[in-house]
Amino acid sequence: MISIGYSAAVGPQIMCLNQPYFTDAMENPPVLDPFTKIEPQIGFMNTMRLHTLKEAAEEQAGAHQRLVRCAYMNMTVKADVPTLQRASNIHTAEIDHIDEHGYPKDPEPPIRSVENGLFSLTLQPYSLSLLEKSASNGGNSLGLNTNDGPLVSILLMSIWKNETDDDVVLDFMRNTIKHIKLDAEERYTLVPYVYMNYAFSHQDPIGSYGVENHERLQAASKKYDPEGLFQRPCPGGFKLFT
Repeated sequence: MISIGYSAAVGPQIMCLNQPYFTDAMENPPVLDPFTKIEPQIGFMNTMRLHTLKEAAEEQAGAHQRLVRCAYMNMTVKADVPTLQRASNIHTAEIDHIDEHGYPKDPEPPIRSVENGLFSLTLQPYSLSLLEKSASNGGNSLGLNTNDGPLVSILLMSIWKNETDDDVVLDFMRNTIKHIKLDAEERYTLVPYVYMNYAFSHQDPIGSYGVENHERLQAASKKYDPEGLFQRPCPGGFKLFT
């Protein structure tokens, strides 16, 4: 996972956060050097070490911030360097509140003024080997296939303190993902898939799977949940039937 963004708690600069993983018991594997040896680094934030999956999960859970407001939005693109570079540039420009020519936008509350704000763009790969493994086991219901791969999930995550900043933050996120999507469409690198766990309320992850997969999931729901317990009485989440 590679992230870039701004944190009010750290300072005014745009920062990068890498979360590389290696599943063999090897310290400092050379394959991770392009990510682990980037300079300059913030030493106290470096937690790279050998540890178990349980320990990794506990570390991440321990870093979870409480009593904050949080929102996710996401989209998927083909693993194309110009597309990913442009996505990062768009996100940074929105944080700095400048247009594509480097000029300040019309006056409105800039995202940097949000109290205790943290705004990141994270890239997470769907490797071709993952898609091939899925295909060899019968495929998936997500509309993902090897013809488009490898793919990259683009996640926007925002954390902030006050409800009064909700509109500023959500407008920033919607505007950012809209422009990244438009750029990817122009490059023919946009993939319809929206990852449900990272989707916001205005997004349609189930619809992004395609009509055939949507209908197949609805048929499974009717078969195994004929009373619709998980569609109507069960609150929250995205539903197969609207």
